[in-house]
Amino acid sequence: MLHITFTLEDVSALNYERYHHPHPLVQRKMHALYFKSLGLSQKEIARCLAVGEHTIGNYVKAYYHGGVAALKEIKIHRPKSVLAVHAQSLEEHFKAHPVATIKEAMAEIKNLTGIKRSETQIRQFLHKTGLRRRKVGMIPGKANPDVQDEHVKKNSSRLCRRPKKGNARCFSSMPPILSSRPFWGICGPMRGFLSARPRADSGLMCAGP
Repeated sequence: MLHITFTLEDVSALNYERYHHPHPLVQRKMHALYFKSLGLSQKEIARCLAVGEHTIGNYVKAYYHGGVAALKEIKIHRPKSVLAVHAQSLEEHFKAHPVATIKEAMAEIKNLTGIKRSETQIRQFLHKTGLRRRKVGMIPGKANPDVQDEHVKKNSSRLCRRPKKGNARCFSSMPPILSSRPFWGICGPMRGFLSARPRADSGLMCAGP
């Protein structure tokens, strides 16, 4: 076990940083060493901070070798992807031979590197390497502008030509309606007006001059 002697300056710094440091991990380290300065064992400190004794031992070693400054260092292990080794070669390959879907990218990466990953992992890897999806659109077909102008002139003159006098016709786009029911919208009032006139063979007399 390491024998540590705490100075008054270190104890004051530990007491201050355990509450005022912006990172919670550093605050926990400061708490651990402050409790250590009060004479608590590593087992008691681990129970107070709800961490393992091995973790408290690492905090104590860091303070023993580097003091309060060593406790402020944050070392988070972030494992690197196996594909990161092939990032540059894969980026050059996809720029020269772009793919249309993520599944095609998965197949290409497996053929080139022998590494198989899920669609989500491949999408994240391509995003980190700076590759993005291209926005594509419809490519217009080839056309002859002279032929188009001639076609427009011919059709426009035919459609805009006014009919001669006496040959005008009226066309309606409304199809004929076949129904046994009376059309009450227009024919209803007119039908009622016409039916109000008495027939010749009805017994009604019409007043006249």
